Amino acid sequence: MKRQQIWVAGTGVLILLALYFFGNTVPPLRKPDASAQGASGVAGNKSIGLQDILSELKAHLTPAQLSYVNRLQESVVRGDVKAQQLNADRQLARFWKDSVADGYLLYAYYTGAAAKLENSEKSLTFAARKFLDGLQGQENPELKG
Repeated sequence: MKRQQIWVAGTGVLILLALYFFGNTVPPLRKPDASAQGASGVAGNKSIGLQDILSELKAHLTPAQLSYVNRLQESVVRGDVKAQQLNADRQLARFWKDSVADGYLLYAYYTGAAAKLENSEKSLTFAARKFLDGLQGQENPELKG
């Protein structure tokens, strides 16, 4: 090789190494702007969690129903915790399905929690299908996504 070719190749390798090790490869974080919001003023990437749904539906319960739900949620104590949690999740799922008109998502959630404890693929698939059906049938646009 000629001396000039060695210089060009060496310079190219040095520039490539400098860009690799010292270049800014992480894109800057984007801040959400007003254009990301829909016509209703709700941000497009806002997420709603189980606690939001639970607190909203608990507000519409009677005092007797509320005490029953709270007692079931706090019923897991010492001993066979897995069996107690499985029983409590099944009772909560049944309560939200039978007692509350808008409780279908919580029914599906607690059915899924019980299925996780059972560790059964059939139960998990059933619960996931119920949850998906519940999300698709929702009137609330925040839950539909």
